Amino acid sequence: MNRQGGQAMITAVIFFLTTAIVILVAMSSPVASQIRTTADFLQSKQGYISADTLNEEALYRLNKGRTLPSTIVLSFSGATSTASITDVSGAKQIIATGIAGSFTRVAKSLFSQGDGVTINYGLQVGNGGLVMSGSARVNGNVYANGNISATGSCNITGSAVAAVATTEAADQQNSASGTPAVDIVFGTTTAAQDFAQSFVVSTSTAVAEASVYIKKVGAPANATVKLVTNSSGNPSTTVLASGTLSASSVTTSYGWVDVGFTTNPSLTPGTTYWLVIDVASNNTSNYYTIASTNSDSYTSGQLKRGQQGGTWTIPNANYDSFFKIYVGGVSSINGVIVGSGGTGDANAFNVLNSTVSGNLYCQFGSGNNKSCNTAQPTASFLNFPFSSANIDEWKASADSSNVYAGSLSFGGSTSSTTGSMEVTGSVTVGGSAVVTFGGATTIDGNLSVTNSGRLTLSSPLYVKGDLTVSGSGNLSLASSYGASSGMIVVDGKVNLGGSGAVSGSGTTGSYIVMVSNSTCGGTTSCSGAYAMDISGSAGAVVLLTQYGGINFQGSAGAKAAVGYLMNMSGSATLTYESGLADINFSSGPSGAWNVDSWQEI
Repeated sequence: MNRQGGQAMITAVIFFLTTAIVILVAMSSPVASQIRTTADFLQSKQGYISADTLNEEALYRLNKGRTLPSTIVLSFSGATSTASITDVSGAKQIIATGIAGSFTRVAKSLFSQGDGVTINYGLQVGNGGLVMSGSARVNGNVYANGNISATGSCNITGSAVAAVATTEAADQQNSASGTPAVDIVFGTTTAAQDFAQSFVVSTSTAVAEASVYIKKVGAPANATVKLVTNSSGNPSTTVLASGTLSASSVTTSYGWVDVGFTTNPSLTPGTTYWLVIDVASNNTSNYYTIASTNSDSYTSGQLKRGQQGGTWTIPNANYDSFFKIYVGGVSSINGVIVGSGGTGDANAFNVLNSTVSGNLYCQFGSGNNKSCNTAQPTASFLNFPFSSANIDEWKASADSSNVYAGSLSFGGSTSSTTGSMEVTGSVTVGGSAVVTFGGATTIDGNLSVTNSGRLTLSSPLYVKGDLTVSGSGNLSLASSYGASSGMIVVDGKVNLGGSGAVSGSGTTGSYIVMVSNSTCGGTTSCSGAYAMDISGSAGAVVLLTQYGGINFQGSAGAKAAVGYLMNMSGSATLTYESGLADINFSSGPSGAWNVDSWQEI
């Protein structure tokens, strides 16, 4: 009996163990399958991430002005990806293949470059006007928001316009800067498509310009800025003047953007008018935001959102936008030879002692070779092709986290290439040194390129002091810029003299665009100094200064110039190039590379 019981127990145990094993095997099979599935998923995901990362790397390099080769390879965490970069109708196509284990994932993107600065005139001048003497010459057109005057045999080979100049101080304003108390978003929904701010003027002098403190999200289209009458406390449909808010002048950070009007109406003091920004279409991804106070800081008006001809609402009775309204004055052209061969018009309120080859449009004239044609009104104020917001973003594009404490001096026959950096002191490139700034660079002091020194830029440059190119010094862009242009922002003064030369990459359409933030010779006298002093034939350079003066003397030359005031003497010559009508930057707000498409294929 005991023997039979033991056998029965052994049989039961074997049965139990067999059953348990069968159950464990049955349970472990899906677990193992799940583990394999998870491992496969992770490998596949690694392949996709590695491919996607190369698309991000390509976009980063484009917007930072870094070199973008035709092939990029990346390996990490057991995954390897290879990107192929090709040009497709002016855009960059990136196809990246990521491989991890037995899995392959492919990501494809298409990047196109945004519009660059558009310069349509050899010279564009602000309120300070253009003064010419000797045999100074502009081979191209001149547009001034001030007077144009000349002594000697000065010639503008194209047309010359002296537009309605604006006063230095705004007639009406609610101005501030920095972070506003309230962000007013518009252009996102039909109900809140447009923006409006009411105001009154203190003078009947014609309105010439408005300025708004604004930023954008995404890539909205240009908007129309209007001056309209009041209708029962709302903007009416009666438009007195209009102008274009250029989307390229608005950045993703708040900044002041000017808008000139194509007509210049005289408004009645003490009467309510409205400044309206009319957006053509609403879009939840691409829209504008205007800065506002929340303290009723402008007591002569209020802020509203809505649609012209439709319903307007008040977000809050205490809200007032940051805005400025400028009125204009009378302009003149005096003593200038304009045009040649029957072409080249002159347009100003007063035209005096001038020889005009084409049409002469003026309200009053004396001492000219022909009588005034009074049928065409004086031209309107013209915005500069760049804004304060653009300059701020150009500065930011030169930021670097790598700090070099102190000053740098390159001399003798030194050959050196630096990386991206911020130099806390000054930089001198002299002797016969050959130096390349290999990345975005900020110099807290001065930059001097002198003797036979050569400095090549691979990325944007920001100089907080003064910039001087003298002797036989040479400042140029790296060949990697191709047909794109490079940006230098200078907080101080710019001096280009001697045989010093400034040039682009060597490819047609490439220029160095140089900005000075100095007010010298413009809104500030600075004891006769100028924001930009050009005494040599600078080369492929475009000069920009919002509030300073540009002085051309001797045999000075440049491709184009935009400044508050311009002085040309001696045999100074500017020769406009048609390519300046569409300057594209390799980095920065106006020339940033945008994502047209990005997907897995």
